[in-house]
Amino acid sequence: MRLRLRAALAAAVSAFALVAAAAPVSAQQRGPIITSTSGAFLAAQAAATRADIESAALYYSYVLQRDPGNTQLANLVFSMWLDVGNLAAAAPLAAGLVSIDPGFERGRLVLATQSLRTGQFTAALGHLNAISGDAVSILTVGVLKAWVEQAMGRTDDALATIEAIE
Repeated sequence: MRLRLRAALAAAVSAFALVAAAAPVSAQQRGPIITSTSGAFLAAQAAATRADIESAALYYSYVLQRDPGNTQLANLVFSMWLDVGNLAAAAPLAAGLVSIDPGFERGRLVLATQSLRTGQFTAALGHLNAISGDAVSILTVGVLKAWVEQAMGRTDDALATIEAIE
């Protein structure tokens, strides 16, 4: 009897060890367990403090759903999604922020990139043309515009765009 109990206990411990040793899942795959807006905000703060930007963005996104008019929070979540390279999550926020501030250049770049990915070249050019920016933006936008023009079959325009970069 005692031997069976030990064998059962050993099997249970082994099974638990296998489950515990399984590959960790990212925060986005498992999704946050959220019970309140204030709890989500505190969890986001804690995640940001640990430099877990993806988890912080997920928790802040939950808070933003409950306070959609909070442009400061929307900008923060947008920046966090950019930090972790999640353009798909950043794009809807970019659209909202650009509708509030048409001069929001980072948002325009994200929207231009998404438009390029989906073959909406005219929309991409529209976003790129709306960016005035600094020297880095001018170079980035100029090169992106040339690529869009080339994709549209307008090679002469693309070359002229590259030549015009100062």
